[in-house]
Amino acid sequence: MTREQITYVVFGGLLILALAFDLGLLSRKNSHITIRKAIWQTLFWVGLAVSFFVFLWFRNGHVFALEYVSAYLMEWSLSIDNIFVFILIFNFFKVKSSSTNFFTLNALKLSRSR
Repeated sequence: MTREQITYVVFGGLLILALAFDLGLLSRKNSHITIRKAIWQTLFWVGLAVSFFVFLWFRNGHVFALEYVSAYLMEWSLSIDNIFVFILIFNFFKVKSSSTNFFTLNALKLSRSR
């Protein structure tokens, strides 16, 4: 296998494991997310991203790894912007906190159907 193929296999494996962990353990229904739990989840995801960055640094060199971390930071800043917009919309329409997952999931479905 080439370096690039190994990188894609490692990334795909980490992605599948991370999604299984997130959907199976961290995202249980009827559980309230506290600030402490949110901080731990954020640290977990950032730690996973940093470990992949280190893998890229040693496997593919510093240029490729720095491109990855630049893209990661850009995507993170855009996701924080989206969270702010969701909060504004939910507050404007006075959506109950128990219904936010339902509305977010349906908004994603509608955006994908076009």
